[in-house]
Amino acid sequence: MSIDRYVPAFPAEKSAIGRESGSVKRIPGEIGIWVFIYGDLVVFALLFGLFAIYRRRQPEVFHSSQHAMIQVLGLTNTIVLLVSSLFVVLGMRALKSRDRSAARSFTIALVCGAAFVGIKAIEWTAKLSDGHTMYSDDYFQLYYVLTGVHLVHVAVGMVVLMYLIRTARLTVVGPDRMASAESGACFWHMVDLLWVVIFPLCYLLV
Repeated sequence: MSIDRYVPAFPAEKSAIGRESGSVKRIPGEIGIWVFIYGDLVVFALLFGLFAIYRRRQPEVFHSSQHAMIQVLGLTNTIVLLVSSLFVVLGMRALKSRDRSAARSFTIALVCGAAFVGIKAIEWTAKLSDGHTMYSDDYFQLYYVLTGVHLVHVAVGMVVLMYLIRTARLTVVGPDRMASAESGACFWHMVDLLWVVIFPLCYLLV
């Protein structure tokens, strides 16, 4: 066999690898939003750890205070946020396929966000009227900090959902706008994820 007739298999393998890598899904959104999300998760992880430490030091206080929580409202808010995240997923799928239902899905998610805020306001009002303030004990102090900071995230997320609704109503959505929409959807999912941790931590663990 002559050397000039020998064809190595590496180019063919390389092209096959290229085809495979082309089919790999990219991470949605922009890099900046993921830096923010990871940083935010670290902050909440520290708050969760602080809650666990105080709970271990004062089990009786946390046990009695947790029994004063309205679990039905907490569960309702959990369902509301899960439903909102579902419609954000449906909205993003519709947006990418240029389906007109995208704006409707994002609007439903926005309504869910408003419902969450309303339910949280009812819960806080009930707690304050019962005399459970931020200064009652360490449990309620951490409870108001956790749910308060999360509520700020929900409010910001609602502004993001308004942006998604406006994006869905555009005739043409360019790649930059689509990346921004994906970033907004990722932020809302993070808000949902945080509440999924806060709910059992503040309402169920006794």
